[in-house]
Amino acid sequence: MRNRKIVSFIAGLLAVIMVLAVVVTIVTYASSASAATVTELESKRTETEASISALEDEQESLAAKREELQNEIEQLQQDSAAYTEKKQALDELVTNSLVEIQTLQDKIAVYDELIADKQEELAAAEEEQDVQLERYAARVRAMEEGGNTSYLSILFSARNFSDLLTRINDISEIIAYDERVAADLEEARAQVETAEISLQETQDGLEVEKADLEEKKAQLESDVADAEAMIEEIKQDIDATAYEKAAIEEAFAAADAEIASKTQDLSDLDDSIKQAIAEAEAEQARKAAEAAAAAAAASSSSSSSSSSSSSSSTANSTGTASASGFLWPTTTRTISSNYGYRIHPITGVNRLHAGVDISGTTGNPVYASKSGSVTTVAYDSGGYGNYIIINHGGGVYTLYGHMSATYVSVGTVVVQGQTIGAVGSTGASTGPHLHFEIHINGSTVDPLPYIS
Repeated sequence: MRNRKIVSFIAGLLAVIMVLAVVVTIVTYASSASAATVTELESKRTETEASISALEDEQESLAAKREELQNEIEQLQQDSAAYTEKKQALDELVTNSLVEIQTLQDKIAVYDELIADKQEELAAAEEEQDVQLERYAARVRAMEEGGNTSYLSILFSARNFSDLLTRINDISEIIAYDERVAADLEEARAQVETAEISLQETQDGLEVEKADLEEKKAQLESDVADAEAMIEEIKQDIDATAYEKAAIEEAFAAADAEIASKTQDLSDLDDSIKQAIAEAEAEQARKAAEAAAAAAAASSSSSSSSSSSSSSSTANSTGTASASGFLWPTTTRTISSNYGYRIHPITGVNRLHAGVDISGTTGNPVYASKSGSVTTVAYDSGGYGNYIIINHGGGVYTLYGHMSATYVSVGTVVVQGQTIGAVGSTGASTGPHLHFEIHINGSTVDPLPYIS
């Protein structure tokens, strides 16, 4: 009888083992499929983040180029203003030169008239001199034709002394008159010639000054033309630079829109990751329930053993999740160090303790506080020792440190309550315990309100 019971127990146990083998195969396949899905989504998320980072770098480069072009436009505008001001000054100088040249032309015209007048006066004086000389010659000829060859004959023909004196006086007056007329004519001619020479010199000076002004005017007009050409060239440079700046701003806006699109993709991927994790969790729970039912049908005598074995691989024996959705990550609940600033027990430095320390015994199981995808399994000799980081989606991560062993690898999709490692004292630790952290949107938070 006893042997029958033993045989029956063994048969039931074998049936349970077979069912468990099937369940493990199904759960493993489901977990692998979920892991592949989440890993693929995480890979896409990483690619999207890299794309956003590249776009942000491109935007930074575009912003620097845009600022450079804006500075260039401002400098060109200053140059254009300077050349415009210079051109205005040159225009005024050209206008003044034109006025000066016109004034000189008026002066030259006046001096031309004066010279013409003096030339007429000189001609009149020379003509008068010729007339007087002609009269003098006619008188001399008259004397010669009358037989009187000199003033002496006139004197010797005087009838008496009184007549002699009269004749002497007349001759003296004639001689004085002739000399005076000759002197006056010579002086008048000399004055006219001097005035003409002076006027001509003045006119020549004005002509030289006018030529200088004409040359200056031509140079100023050339400078004005150069300034106008430079202003036009600067205007074209401003237009070209402004066009290039507009193109950069358009590229910047396109990158901005692409970043917004990629950011939305990230949000969608986070939702997809959370959905994939939730689906994996639901699928594993369903498979576990089916396995438990199958095990119970196979052998009622070993159902409790089967149920215990099944739950140990998938559920946390410490209880249900808290209101915030997190499970207590160990079998013990003794807190040896709270979250916050403290004196580090090894370094003696006052710094933030970014999690809570839960005392335990080396080898005690460590459970996934929430379903997610394993992103890090590593060893930190100066800090966490053996540690695991799980991504739960939506910017939420949990960290488990100082473990003596780790049972999962990067990319593994774990369900809430699944054993992922064992309590230990690796890294910077003074005794066996679990260091547990919760990260939300890149910052640590006090875990106790979330797991209690």
